Amino acid sequence: MRRVVWTEQAREDLIAIQSYVQGFSLSAAIRLAVRLIDLAESLDVFPDRGRPIRHGLREAVSIRPYVIRYAIMPDEIRIITIRHSARRPKF
Repeated sequence: MRRVVWTEQAREDLIAIQSYVQGFSLSAAIRLAVRLIDLAESLDVFPDRGRPIRHGLREAVSIRPYVIRYAIMPDEIRIITIRHSARRPKF
């Protein structure tokens, strides 16, 4: 089983998403953050669950409208970014 490693960008994305949702509901923001973290951390067991996208990345789309982009490395699952599905990717 590979370990899950979060990039700085992914951590910043999670904080930004939680801060935005918190403006509407603190409890919803906490629930969403927990669900996103749980999904990302579960990729160590089922890393191929996300759909393949470009440049060797995969995308997990279980918590709409947010997608988790990640890369499967030999010894780790690297969480690259978390973004709203309507946003254009930077890469």
